Amino acid sequence: MRLIFQPSDDENELSCSVFGKLACVYYLQHQTIRFLLSELKDNSNIEELLRILTHVPEYSEIPVRHNEDLVNTDLQKLLRIRFSTSVMDSSHVKAHLLFQAHFTRLPLQTDYRTDLKSVLDQCMRILQAMRDICMIKKWFATAVNITVLQQMCYSARWYDDHPLLCLPHLSEDEAYKLGANMTVPELQDRWGVSPENIDREMVVRKNLKYLIDRSTLEEAAAKEVIQAVCDWPIVSVNGLKLLSSGGYPDSSSKFQSGKTYRLVMTLRMAGRRGKNVPAVLPKWTKDKQASWLVLVGVKDSNHLLPMTQISPFAGERRIRVDVTMPNVKGRTHVNVFLMSDCYLGIDQEYAIPIDLE
Repeated sequence: MRLIFQPSDDENELSCSVFGKLACVYYLQHQTIRFLLSELKDNSNIEELLRILTHVPEYSEIPVRHNEDLVNTDLQKLLRIRFSTSVMDSSHVKAHLLFQAHFTRLPLQTDYRTDLKSVLDQCMRILQAMRDICMIKKWFATAVNITVLQQMCYSARWYDDHPLLCLPHLSEDEAYKLGANMTVPELQDRWGVSPENIDREMVVRKNLKYLIDRSTLEEAAAKEVIQAVCDWPIVSVNGLKLLSSGGYPDSSSKFQSGKTYRLVMTLRMAGRRGKNVPAVLPKWTKDKQASWLVLVGVKDSNHLLPMTQISPFAGERRIRVDVTMPNVKGRTHVNVFLMSDCYLGIDQEYAIPIDLE
């Protein structure tokens, strides 16, 4: 129980530990926090994180009804990660299959759609607790991968799917016809969607025939695809730099290990996203506005420095983050990730070269 409670100054009292506070903040069982601490590692990949997510005690209540072990066995044949048939009656395995079906956008029978909604409704607070544990442990790679898994849950796609499959209506063949590795930001460039010009009607007029000629979409569906491209967030980063504790730019790239500096940047949100309209998430259970995360760390040593969440915003937002340098010496980079909390494929990464003394 020491993971949850710790002795206080008064010998007759116990106080809540930092991990116990996570259980309180995210309404999780203390067994869940203990499980996450035992299973999360400094370099957990997305497949490992999905297994950890679906095996927390909160998912032990997912019902496995009569003969659903047989349904699960048939369902997993359509999915990329499979289990032994001997565990098809497990609530945790069913939760795993439901997540996979969600990422693959498979049609499900009525009871399974209800169960999927229950699974999705709980996942965000669990993922947030997982990321907070990484922040406490200072694990950079796992924190990034948890954020990608969160994006997968919102977008209902695998992280390695064709990027354009996050758009409504497009099939895999149609996505590849638009470009083998085409991303939504690249498609925005091709179709003339820019921070200075997001006229949806004009973009639809100019590109409707182009899309219809390269797909089997009807006109109404093709218009929805182009409108979604117009609505996809365009966030620009300006003025990214590290300042001294006094708020002044350092005259060189030399920094003191263990010393705190201030990372500053200005984010600019363009277009309709600047009006805080709902994110384009056709398979999510409710309307949501896009938020953002800034993760700062040293990739070379997998060391997470600060992490901060940015609420939905319009126009410009000035970001200030205090960064305490790791206690190492030599040439390295401070890596800054600007990540969407819900969109796949639009994350931005910057590297600031520094010399630590």
